[in-house]
Amino acid sequence: MVGAGASLVGGLIAATTLFVANFVFKNLLFKSKKFSQLMQGEPMVLVYKGAVRHQNLESERITMQELEAVIREHGLSETKKVELAVLEIDGKFSVVATDEHKLKSYKREGGGS
Repeated sequence: MVGAGASLVGGLIAATTLFVANFVFKNLLFKSKKFSQLMQGEPMVLVYKGAVRHQNLESERITMQELEAVIREHGLSETKKVELAVLEIDGKFSVVATDEHKLKSYKREGGGS
């Protein structure tokens, strides 16, 4: 894990270093909005009130076929039935149906494209 002659002390030092680095990184993400945006990005709106935002699809490198598949996975047949579709910062898609097309909630297990 930490080299050929790994000892218990070496392993503890490596683990402690990782825990401290994680703690510092998470605090920076929490306290600094700029740092958080730089490291994690921001959610990207892909569909708003049934209108596809093609520029956002292109910037995220998502094809129309992939977007349509995500919408179908959420129980909707077409983009005009979507109030809001967002690519979240964790790579998952959130889809909200228009009021007249609301079904039940679906959760996509996979990440983005």
